[in-house]
Amino acid sequence: MQNELSVRIEKLWSMAKIARAHGQLSFESVAGKVCEKIDLCGLRFIFENGHLIRVRGQGLDVLLSSIFLATNQNAQAPMFPHSESVQFLQGDDESLNMWSGQIVPFGEVFGSLRRAA
Repeated sequence: MQNELSVRIEKLWSMAKIARAHGQLSFESVAGKVCEKIDLCGLRFIFENGHLIRVRGQGLDVLLSSIFLATNQNAQAPMFPHSESVQFLQGDDESLNMWSGQIVPFGEVFGSLRRAA
């Protein structure tokens, strides 16, 4: 179960990194918080305070959530993720794999073109 969660998170963040590098960025204020929205190849990646919180596209809607806790031993230590979850609101692992299979090669192609230029 934990391994499946790690694989899902890795795929989502890999796609999000490519979207940050090559996507169209916009901002939106939601409930007093500024959210980044990045559109790439039919997917929308939504970030809140730099954390990926949602990925939406045709046949895929994934909600990511983290619970952050501060350590009591060291008040100056940054908050760290205590637990993370991935919830499919639409789609499943097959949808995620399909999108990942399209977005990751896209990033590799544009990354190699950028290095060649």
